[in-house]
Amino acid sequence: MASINVQFIGSFQEAAGVESKIYDIEENCLLNELFQRIVRDLHDGEGKSRLRTALGRRRADFLVLINGTEIGALQGFDSELRDGDRIVLIPVSHGG
Repeated sequence: MASINVQFIGSFQEAAGVESKIYDIEENCLLNELFQRIVRDLHDGEGKSRLRTALGRRRADFLVLINGTEIGALQGFDSELRDGDRIVLIPVSHGG
């Protein structure tokens, strides 16, 4: 088993209802698999639907850092997670 710390930033924090949460996962779980678990754990609500949609789509409208490195510099959503990893989820806002 591995323990992963997931930190939610901005509107994702509001949607998750917590600033951060520890997830116990299988060793070498993929980031994509962790996202599926987070989505299952979310309850209904308007803010939660934005986080659920973002994690479900797995597109570039939010940033994901693993131990301070953006996943584009790693293996993207197929990055393997290890015990003690810190994941940060950051929503991206566009405006003018």
